[in-house]
Amino acid sequence: PKKRSKLPARSGGGKVMAGSTKTSSDPPIVFANHCESAELDDKDDGADDGVVGVVALLPPDDLIHLTHLHEASVTYSIRRRYQRDIIYTYTGPILLALNPFKALPQLYSDESMEGYFRRGESMNGIAKNSVSEGAEGDKKEDLLPPHIYGIADGAFRSMMAGIEPMGMASSSIKDQAILVSGESGAGKTVTAKHIMSYLSTISKR
Repeated sequence: PKKRSKLPARSGGGKVMAGSTKTSSDPPIVFANHCESAELDDKDDGADDGVVGVVALLPPDDLIHLTHLHEASVTYSIRRRYQRDIIYTYTGPILLALNPFKALPQLYSDESMEGYFRRGESMNGIAKNSVSEGAEGDKKEDLLPPHIYGIADGAFRSMMAGIEPMGMASSSIKDQAILVSGESGAGKTVTAKHIMSYLSTISKR
């Protein structure tokens, strides 16, 4: 049998990391930055084989914050998030989306759309009622999780940045494109529908 070793939990440099009990031949999976605490168990279809009663951290919203960026940690991170119905994950400027194969109405509610719209407004320095909301509300909006609405909002505002207030096009117009790629059944059509829904809503404001 393979020898088991305990990877101790560590902290330092503003990062929080957690280890797990795994076989010595497996690469350690350590998460850092912007993670939530979660109790690992053995009820997730064997996702945590070799992990015994260890408190770890949920993978980060952006995979570039992984301490060890390799295929094993990326696959594990996406799987852990998917098991908690977190289907969107950033990897730098790219948004990864997994088909949940079930309805997630709260993910595309009017409240969710409004949150990303307000964050976009805030980031452009034109947030409405910013004085009455206060800094705490703005900070909460900045921490919104990865979402296709965030990608759509960023593309729309980058495009509009090249249009002058009076509606006259300037010489610095920034054309935008959103590439939705994936295998058959991955959810490309539904994703495109959510993008168009967001763009049609924000363009009326």
